Amino acid sequence: MAEDTTSLNKWKLEGCNSLKTIVIPKGMKEIFASTFSRCKKPEKVIFKKFSNLENITGVKKLPWWRKQHTKKNGMVIYKNCLIDTGKREGTLIIRGNKIKKIMANAFADSKAETIKVTGAPKLCTWTFDDCNAKKIILGKKINVIPYRCFGWNDNLKEIHILSKGEIIWGLDSYGNYQGLDVCTPKSQNLDIYVYSDKFHTESVKKWRCDERVTVHVPKKVLAKYRKYTKCKVVAL
Repeated sequence: MAEDTTSLNKWKLEGCNSLKTIVIPKGMKEIFASTFSRCKKPEKVIFKKFSNLENITGVKKLPWWRKQHTKKNGMVIYKNCLIDTGKREGTLIIRGNKIKKIMANAFADSKAETIKVTGAPKLCTWTFDDCNAKKIILGKKINVIPYRCFGWNDNLKEIHILSKGEIIWGLDSYGNYQGLDVCTPKSQNLDIYVYSDKFHTESVKKWRCDERVTVHVPKKVLAKYRKYTKCKVVAL
């Protein structure tokens, strides 16, 4: 594969029936879930620059790889990146002093109703996609909310963003602002609590949420959120 290849799916490997080792190039960002579904499953995976990756769901589905990197607590962790939290229930706390990045679909197997992330790990697109949580709490040191970070969730009711710093909303992997984009059923309402009174205009004006989302913000920025979003905006 070329070094600037950014994604890998089942069509790119279709018919590779003698595959034993796959080398993931430096530019790779996403290895989708079905990547190895139409070829022989590799026996070895080499990452040239793992830090560039945000989604390795396809690799996570390789039984031998998952087993190799599953910790005693059931979590799959590789190079200080949280790949999968396992089937935790109740309240799940991820401590960012040990985890540097939380990859896409890391909570897809989790049964936790509340997820709290402390410290300052990097979040990715689809980090919370398909999780079971009703409440997600992001700690005071998390200031960047990647594009579609919350993904699609059937149960999500509340998001709390505790940072008092300027929040960057919807930053994609190419450095563009895409705003907040939360995918929920049409019948579902969502409350987002933002505790920062600082306002990043360029990313907020790209928000894609509608009136089903109620945003709770400090009075200082109440008017700005009402101006730039289609959400219901109320004071904390």
